Order: sequence, then structure tokens, then C-alpha cells
Amino acid sequence: MAERQGERVSRSTMPGQSLVWWLDRLLQGADLLAKAFVGLALLAITLTLFVGALGRYALDFSFVGGEELARYLMVWMTFLGSYVLVREQRHIMIDIVLRMVPPPVQRWIAVLIGTVGLVTMLYITKYGYALAERMLTGFQMSPVLPIPRGLLHVSLPLGSALMAMAFLHMALSHLLDPRNARPLFTEQPADQPRED
Repeated sequence: MAERQGERVSRSTMPGQSLVWWLDRLLQGADLLAKAFVGLALLAITLTLFVGALGRYALDFSFVGGEELARYLMVWMTFLGSYVLVREQRHIMIDIVLRMVPPPVQRWIAVLIGTVGLVTMLYITKYGYALAERMLTGFQMSPVLPIPRGLLHVSLPLGSALMAMAFLHMALSHLLDPRNARPLFTEQPADQPRED
């Protein structure tokens, strides 16, 4: 098995490792879609607010629904961006305990973090789905834009379901395939900037 720097080893022959590999492949597709959406949403928010401010203060016209569109995109960007952060293990964390324990203990802490994150995200997905379903079946429209308000709420169960899958992958990879699991933290001196 050849391993390139920054990439995981390709599919293994062990059943648990194969499951981790397939889940990783599935999530890589979701990673690309989420990153593309977050990037486009950020661009759309920036352009919408810029055109709205320019029109209001310089050209004497108002872009109807611009602020509401920016708010909706910001909510979507938050939940999908959180998925990307969980997937890349870049959320803010206090890692002083992790740095003090040996690697085998770090592995089990990673399994615990993945399991607790999975359970939490499944809980949020369940109630987020109920909220989104209620909003979509209520046929409430947004105050300014001609779109259902439920579309705003769909971001909650979708983002939390993706985060649940990312936490499941984290737990399984540290449990079943620890050699290829993403480390919880990287050793980096405080005075050196991050390269990625």
C-alpha cells in the first residue's frame, strides 16, 4: 500500500478498514459539494450586500430581498461549513490533555469524541428534520423573497446529518484503521504559521 503525503492509504482488505474506506470515499464527494457551496454562498453574500449598499447609497435604488438572501445563505454556509470543519478536524479544541497522553490513549479519546459527536448530531438531525418538515408543510413563505421559509430550516438536519457521518467516520477510522486515521492535532511550533 503506497501512501502519499496528506492522503490516506487506498482500500484495505480487512472488513472494518474497507468500511472506513468506503465511508471516506462517500464523504469525499460530500466534501467537494459542501466546499463548493460554501465558497459560492460566501461570494453571493459578498456580492449581494455590496450591490445593495452601492445601490442604496450611491445609485439611489434598493435591492429587494438582498439582506434576507444573505441571511439565508449565511445559515446554510454555517451548517455546511461546520461539516467541512468536522471532516477536516479543524474545529477549535482544547488539546492540552491530548498532548499529554500517549498515542494509544489519544486513539481512544478520538473514538470517544467521534461517538459523542455522532450521538449529538443524530439528536440534532432528528429534531431539525421535524422542524424543517413542519416549516415546509406549513407553506410559510419568506417575508420578502418568494421562497418557502422551510428551505432555511432544511440546512439544520442536512448539516447535522453530514456532521454525524463525519463523526462516525472519525470514530470508525480510529477504532478500526488507526494507521490511516487523521490525527486529532498536528505538532506545530507556536511561532510557525500553518502551511495549509
